[in-house]
Amino acid sequence: MQKLKYALRFIKFSFQRAVENEQLQKPWMIFSLGSLVLILAAAIPLALVVGLIGLSPIGMIFIGLISTFLLFGLRIFGEVTALSTSQIFNTLIRFDADPEAPNESEPFLDVLARSGNDVAYFRLTYPILRLFYQVRGAISKEPQDVPTWLNAGGLVLPVIAVEQLATDEATKRVSDMIDGNLLRWQPSFIPVDIFSRIIEGVTTVAGIVLGFVVGIAIARPTLFGSWRMLPGCLVGLLIASVLTVVGIAFSTFVRACYHTALYCWAENVAAVQQSGGMTQVSPPKILRQVLETRL
Repeated sequence: MQKLKYALRFIKFSFQRAVENEQLQKPWMIFSLGSLVLILAAAIPLALVVGLIGLSPIGMIFIGLISTFLLFGLRIFGEVTALSTSQIFNTLIRFDADPEAPNESEPFLDVLARSGNDVAYFRLTYPILRLFYQVRGAISKEPQDVPTWLNAGGLVLPVIAVEQLATDEATKRVSDMIDGNLLRWQPSFIPVDIFSRIIEGVTTVAGIVLGFVVGIAIARPTLFGSWRMLPGCLVGLLIASVLTVVGIAFSTFVRACYHTALYCWAENVAAVQQSGGMTQVSPPKILRQVLETRL
């Protein structure tokens, strides 16, 4: 229960930072505009399927495929915009309370061009790798050589964002951080990941269910022809997409902030170690706030 309180406090302080700093709001705006483009792009083939094929079994299969690709596109685009969040948040917490701190981030199109493919590749392979090693560990009696970075995978995207590395380089970087004892606790200590994923899942499922119910209510497929069902399907798509976008925006933002804070702390530890200092490195201010330590 205490860990959940920590997660809620971190989310609260993260959004406070966003309210206070307009730069941190820009990834939300980019994600909203990009999501609108993706939704409109999905609406065109959806309209053609509904108008020409209708809600027949083959039509439902095509609708499901279009919806799946849209959901995947929204999630990947959300993760890409979270790279900008990591860059901005890293600057904010490194120069907290410094009015002369740099306040500019890399242009988003540059981030997209450089790291878009890396984010898509990572998000496709990461859950598969985790499942693979979990299953292999469960069925094998021999100790498994699990990649060090796998249990701190959330740090990979901030490393990609801040250090501008490719996926393979970023995973090696995270492994080096763990092997060097730079992380002072496991990322799961504060369950920001789990909580944000639950919120994202709930809003996505709620959006799909509500969109389907409203869409069917408007379309009334047993009474009208295929083209007359079109408004209902488009309204259903809009409702499902909006709730999904809200959930993804929430999840990617808080996860980016949390793992960037851990990354920043690890970098501070590394700097002290390299200088030969023996002083204890305090976590970034936002983490100290979460743990209710004196600031």
